[in-house]
Amino acid sequence: MALPLGSLPFPFRGELRKQGEATAFETDVPCAVWPSGGVREAPGGAHRTHEGELPLDYFDVMEANLTLVVEGKHYRIVEWADQRFLPHVTLILNETAPRG
Repeated sequence: MALPLGSLPFPFRGELRKQGEATAFETDVPCAVWPSGGVREAPGGAHRTHEGELPLDYFDVMEANLTLVVEGKHYRIVEWADQRFLPHVTLILNETAPRG
């Protein structure tokens, strides 16, 4: 299947959750996530740094301390920015352990 001109491939479907909440407020979120090669030491332990992208439609729901859950892995959204040239939201993520 060919992508429409000007669109990005989003190979995964994820969920957006507010910090500490077990249920998602947005489900079936098209996304892309990949390791960016870093491990950052933080007070709570080491965090693996990732980058990601979402469709631009999700920019308005972005807020501090959101978690993106993709294929059972939890990524805390650290930074986000809207990209208007090729419309999407860029993400800086920390992979975290799910809270039980």
